[in-house]
Amino acid sequence: MRLELSGTETIESTEVQKLIWNYEAETDTDYILKKETEIILYTQLASWSAFILARFPLEEGNSWQAFRIIITGVDTITVTANVEGKQSISVPAGEFEDCYPIYYENQSLEEPIRIYFVPDIGPVKFEYATGREEVLTDYEVE
Repeated sequence: MRLELSGTETIESTEVQKLIWNYEAETDTDYILKKETEIILYTQLASWSAFILARFPLEEGNSWQAFRIIITGVDTITVTANVEGKQSISVPAGEFEDCYPIYYENQSLEEPIRIYFVPDIGPVKFEYATGREEVLTDYEVE
């Protein structure tokens, strides 16, 4: 996986950066907004949805409601994020000493995910409940 920030756009009157997810065989586009206290990921589901990817400071034990959507007549989906202890991680893109695993739990659908987040870089590894993993293979900070 390669993440690329490419230009800006406006979503719901907010200027955001275009985030391109390059996988082996496909490319997806979302949008990201970095604030002083959090990083918000905007993704297109039925409409634009804001997902709080990280909330600062990243410290073990911090938690927040990352996402909540009410599907009329079906269910309410709530995703809670919990920061686990700081650790070192090695992925093809490099070795990082200050990595914070963030465990996102979706009690409605029971599909937890752990994202390994490095400040000033972003996500470097994704671990899914199915056992599938995605790792950052390359990055560039400007």
